[in-house]
Amino acid sequence: MKIGQPLRFPTIPEEYESLIGLVARATADHVLLDLNRVLRRAGISMDRPGYLTRLDSATLERLAPIIGCPVEEVLSRTMWTMLPHAKARRARLRANHLSVWDIETEHRRISPLAILAGSRHRESWLLRILPYCSVSFELLRSDCSECSAPLRWKKSVGIDVCETCEQVVGPTDAALLDEEMRSDYALFARLISGRVEVRKKAFSELSPAVQDLDVETLIRMVIGIGACFHLKDRFVNRKSIHRLPPAQQAAIISTGTEILREWPGALQLRSQEEATRLIAGGSDYRKLRARLQKLGHRWFVSQKQADLIRDALPDIFCNVQRSFKPLSDTLLRREAGKLLGLAVRHVDLVDAGLLAAEELGGGANRRFRFDRSVVEALRRRIDGSISMALFARQTYLPTYAIENLCDHGILERESDPALFHLRHGSSITRTSIESLRAAIFELERGTAPSDAVPLGTATRRIGGRLKPWADIVVALRDRSLTCWIAPNATSETPWLRSILIAPPQFAQFDNIAMTEPPGQSPRSLADCSLSDAKEILNLRGTPSVDLQDVFAKEIAACDQRGPRKAVPMAKVLEKAEQEIGIGEICARANWNARQAKWALALFANDRTACGWNRAAIEKSGVLETQINWSVRAHRRDPRTLGS
Repeated sequence: MKIGQPLRFPTIPEEYESLIGLVARATADHVLLDLNRVLRRAGISMDRPGYLTRLDSATLERLAPIIGCPVEEVLSRTMWTMLPHAKARRARLRANHLSVWDIETEHRRISPLAILAGSRHRESWLLRILPYCSVSFELLRSDCSECSAPLRWKKSVGIDVCETCEQVVGPTDAALLDEEMRSDYALFARLISGRVEVRKKAFSELSPAVQDLDVETLIRMVIGIGACFHLKDRFVNRKSIHRLPPAQQAAIISTGTEILREWPGALQLRSQEEATRLIAGGSDYRKLRARLQKLGHRWFVSQKQADLIRDALPDIFCNVQRSFKPLSDTLLRREAGKLLGLAVRHVDLVDAGLLAAEELGGGANRRFRFDRSVVEALRRRIDGSISMALFARQTYLPTYAIENLCDHGILERESDPALFHLRHGSSITRTSIESLRAAIFELERGTAPSDAVPLGTATRRIGGRLKPWADIVVALRDRSLTCWIAPNATSETPWLRSILIAPPQFAQFDNIAMTEPPGQSPRSLADCSLSDAKEILNLRGTPSVDLQDVFAKEIAACDQRGPRKAVPMAKVLEKAEQEIGIGEICARANWNARQAKWALALFANDRTACGWNRAAIEKSGVLETQINWSVRAHRRDPRTLGS
């Protein structure tokens, strides 16, 4: 093959300059106009000079002396096809494996702003995957700003001069690349650079987990990951990304590169944020999951990429409800119910806004995903507290008494509204209960006097009002009220009411009303149970009085919840102010039931449903009368009580 004469002046290539740009510059410098006039000197005849970079190395070796350029510089800029036949789909750019559709060979793409700054035609301008210049961040243009004719490679009077009108091509009217994207976009351009040293330095800026990726896998991961968060209704690959608008294409590249910088944390965070936004939609949520799953499917991607995706997002390859959350931090609906010891009531907490959960749409059944730490915290609060109603049954204390102890800081309420919703009432922390129990059991366990009575019996002398339980417990704890612990008392028994005290000392509480803490308004209890009503009316142990019959009208009018009957507190206090029960009479007069029966025989007309008329009994002074029960006449005729 005849080789022509070399050009008169050597052409020294710049480091980033493309091969076709180098030949075009040599043509313009020697005013030869037509690129083929230079190529034919090397025995190369091409209808489309843009395909120059695809020629084999043997052919291009003849071109090097023609343009006065070292052979290694020419060969390093080639993109020769790896397969010899015409349908070759792979190309090589300085050890980078690219697809032939990544390389623009038909049109001349330039950045007028970069050329004005002294730049030559850059290798990166040949890559369709980079729609913007990585230096000026200007949208690359392939048409003339004056005549709109396409820019090609047949003639050359300057890289930025139109072949048709021979006018200098001006900058494009499109906006520059968004500043937030520039850093990641420029990094991606360096990652696929043909210069090995530039590429190695760029890979060092990525997360260590992805620094050993080959360029082909890196490009696929960048495009695939970025498209997942910018394209909702389609899946793009290496070839179809070139059909997207340049701004969208750049956004995909920038997002994918940004995620590779902080792999895998950035992907996990971004996918969780996107999933949280789409989770209510159902179908969009599943589409996002399907797109990310495809990035890790071993049938579609390389083994290295599949392993990286599966290690970063193992949850998306499990149950759909576990997706986009660390497997160790996620509980499903049934798992949360089992951990909480609830069948389905935790769903009621979600509906009430008291338990955080993500509801996954798109199905006939309601599906939830719970944060394990939140559920475990609720479980600890459940285990660390007891409902006030259960504590009342265990200690035989009325609910108002427990409320009074909580108001004075003797017991501590559990403030979690979720527990209030579950238990239909307040709860008390087990820690405060154990502290009170320990303080009580530290009291003396000596031998009590013969007249000592249990605390529950002694409190019966207080009637017509609520009993000052907080003051009583404080007096016990401070040892200002002498008491004795029964030798057989345990934590399983009503340990507070079973404390033995001397009745004369308990008289100090006769005129003490139930107090509230300073600065706190009196607690208003809307209703109380029949058991609490018996305690207020001092009727415990009096089977002859059926409060369900006494308060039949009030029970019917009151909103009832559960098997326990509720009575308005106001009605109970009104009844307590008007009537006095047998328990209070015996405690105040120090009588037994038989003695009270004989002593109150004269008050038959003052009998009431719960005992006797309080005003009549207290006005008569019979409770303060000293009776000598050894006189047999008193047993025959109650009218002799005063003698």
